[in-house]
Parts: sequence; C-alpha cells; structure tokens
Amino acid sequence: DANALRAASPLETFFQSHPENVGVITDFCCMECYKGASAVTLPKSLMIIGKYAARIVVLKSTSEIVALTKHGGIDRYTFIDVVQTAEFGQFCAAVELASAGYAELAAQIAEHGRVANDYLARVAAEAQGLGGAIIEVGAAWTPQLTKRLRRHEPPTTDDIDVFVRGILTLAAKFYEAYSGTTQLPPIQKLPAEFVFRFALAGYLLAVSWTADGGVQAAASTQLANDVVDMNYVAHASYFDGIVSGDRRVQDVYDRHRWYLSNVFNADWPDSAANDMRAGLTSAH
Repeated sequence: DANALRAASPLETFFQSHPENVGVITDFCCMECYKGASAVTLPKSLMIIGKYAARIVVLKSTSEIVALTKHGGIDRYTFIDVVQTAEFGQFCAAVELASAGYAELAAQIAEHGRVANDYLARVAAEAQGLGGAIIEVGAAWTPQLTKRLRRHEPPTTDDIDVFVRGILTLAAKFYEAYSGTTQLPPIQKLPAEFVFRFALAGYLLAVSWTADGGVQAAASTQLANDVVDMNYVAHASYFDGIVSGDRRVQDVYDRHRWYLSNVFNADWPDSAANDMRAGLTSAH
C-alpha cells in the first residue's frame, strides 16, 4: 500500500528477500503517490520502487478489474496494464528529470497531481458514507460476541454464522452502490468478484475496529482512511500478500484470506506470483 512506499522496511526487504519478487501497484496507490505537494511526494514515493522498476507491475483501474471479475474467473494476467507496466521505468526517469529542473516535465507532474488530489478528496468523501454502512454491521452482534472480539478470542461457529449473514448483507449494499441492484451474483461466482472482496474487507474492518475498542475511538478522518485502505486489501487478496506498515491493514488482510479460503471456499491455485512474472516478461 502507499504508506509502505517510503519505508525501507518492509518494502526494501521484500525486494531483497528474493530476486524474483514482483511488486504490484494499484491505480489508487498510483494516485496516492501524488498526494499533497506532488513535486515533493511523487519523487519520495518512487525512491524505492524506482530502483526495482523492472520488477513492478501496474494494474488496470479498479473499475476495469471490477468488470473483469464479474465474469467469475480470475486471470491475474488480464489485471495488468501492459503499457503502464512496460513504461514504468521511463516514468521514474522522467520524474527524476523533473526534480532536476526540467520545467515541462515538472508542469506535467503538477497537473497530474492536481487531478490525483481532486480524485483522492472525492474518494475520502465517499469513504465516509461507506464507513457509516460498515459501522452498522455491528448492530446484529450480541454483547457476548463483542466481548469475545475485544478479548481477541477465536470466533465460535455461531459467531461465524452471524458474520457470514452480515458480510452478505453488506455486500448487497456495496453492489447497490456500484450497480444499482442489491441482487448478489450466484454464490459459486460471488467470491471471485472484486465488489464482494471489497465488502468482505469492509466487514472485517468493523471486526478489527471492535477488537480495538470500538469505532467511536477513532476520528472520522481515520475511519475514512481505513475504509480507503480496504481497496488495497481487496486487490491484494488476488495475489500472494500485501506490503504494508499499517497493522490494521495487515490484520484485515490476514482475516480476509482466511475467510475466503475457509468460509467462502475461494481456494485459488497459488500461482499469483508466476502469473505476474509471466505478465511482467510479456510487458517488457
């Protein structure tokens, strides 16, 4: 995720731990690289991954991935933006030139930064509304279930039944927001879809909030940021892991993978890394 871009650990560690490790960058991560004063934040965001540009895959937009996963199958190669991936090294070089004083490139970065920051502001506003829907999921929880969460006890079978009903209810709300219908896809196709995985991440975010003392303990801006981070979790669930310095993001990701495999039977072949390496080779 974006907060890991400027941290030597764990990001540098990830690339150095194996020469074939590939970093996957989402559209939202690309936008967050420009966050704030783009002339300053973009070079800092690329400082580490720019050194490993040949091992970076840039994904298509979230909306395109939503459409791709609606067909029920998961072909990770189709998630790749081949052009942006092939040109990522050139992009990093252009950013360095802009920092060195090339006015035309600097002006382009400033304009891209303006667009990115406008987009991020809209996403933050939308996240406030999604946060309200996520907060509501705890209404069906008994005091006993809430206590178990705050004691960090494993969920019971009954708890998981409650969670599954809540996840599907929240998913229906998210599908309505995306497509205007609360009709969920067939259960055998549902776990593959990005919207469902985003809703699952949102529900498990509520679990994490409750385990940490309740949503009331967090400021509204923090809640919006947490909801936005679920976009990273949903994307990462199609791959081999997530690189993040945020404990909550990692916690939700770990729960998310467990629920996909053990509750919703989305036990996909563990070939994400090979798919990405094949795509990276093709892109270059």
